[in-house]
Amino acid sequence: MTPFLWWRWWMSHFPEGIPANMWLLNAGGMRLRPAWFRWLFAERLSKLILGYWGIFFLVLGLIAKTEKKEGKFFDFWLLGSLAYLIVVARGNIQHDYYQVLLVPTVCVFLAKGAKLMLSPIKEFGKFSAKLLFIVCFIFMWAFSWYQVRDFFNINNGKMLIAGKKADEILPKDAKVIAPLGGDTAFLYQTNRSGWPQGIEIDKLVTKGATHYVNFNFGPETEYIEQSFCVLEKTDDYIIAKLVDCQK
Repeated sequence: MTPFLWWRWWMSHFPEGIPANMWLLNAGGMRLRPAWFRWLFAERLSKLILGYWGIFFLVLGLIAKTEKKEGKFFDFWLLGSLAYLIVVARGNIQHDYYQVLLVPTVCVFLAKGAKLMLSPIKEFGKFSAKLLFIVCFIFMWAFSWYQVRDFFNINNGKMLIAGKKADEILPKDAKVIAPLGGDTAFLYQTNRSGWPQGIEIDKLVTKGATHYVNFNFGPETEYIEQSFCVLEKTDDYIIAKLVDCQK
């Protein structure tokens, strides 16, 4: 607990830099309410993470006998994960990515359940157990992927075009400003490090920014054209050089 308490003490000296966060705990009084159980255990754990069919592995893992070398480690890990869901109730309900912290715990108990399913038990036929394991595993993976596959789609053609062109013509060590309201998705497409937000262009230049790429035209791109060297501009994007350029 020492590093955590030390960090909390240090950050308390700069309250102006701490965003509103108390709502993450229990805004709306949703903790342990029916909506809390539905969103976290039905929508997120069962549907999104486990693709429904992974529940078989998880339940078996929870009832599996604890091995001697495990001790109570995984049990306390599970209790810690549940405590996290209870304490940060509203944050977990509102944001699905908050459950990323649960993945290691869930994986451990999935593995324990899979091991139990494949163990030689008199009441189970070996072939039936293996077949059920394969079916559950494939269905778990397939249905979970069906839920999350759209997260990986980029439905903005101009962003892809601009990013690809920037990757082609910019030096590998370029530090790029690729504005997208703070979202790093566009910067990622350029395959360079840099900043996902513009606004204070000159200030970013002093911090090491060397190039500017954008596919949304407006006052900021007009300023770039007037003040810096435009390397390439089309109807889809603008790429400019910010250093060693006299305008």
